[in-house]
Amino acid sequence: MAHMIDTTSGRAAIAYAGFTPWHGLGQSLTPGASIETWTREAGLNYDVLGSPVQYKATPAGLAIASQLDHWSNLDL
Repeated sequence: MAHMIDTTSGRAAIAYAGFTPWHGLGQSLTPGASIETWTREAGLNYDVLGSPVQYKATPAGLAIASQLDHWSNLDL
């Protein structure tokens, strides 16, 4: 079974307290650590940015407007 844990930063984006997880990845923390410590050590201390997205439901699924020149390009 794959662990599906993000490792794009060069280390596993996970932290744990207690027993090491079955996959052996992540940073071991002491119970009661602050949320700031958890997010930093788990590699999850990033900013989330938002942007407007337009999409259109089609029989084939969702089409994202930013990926299309015009809605007329859709094969409906």
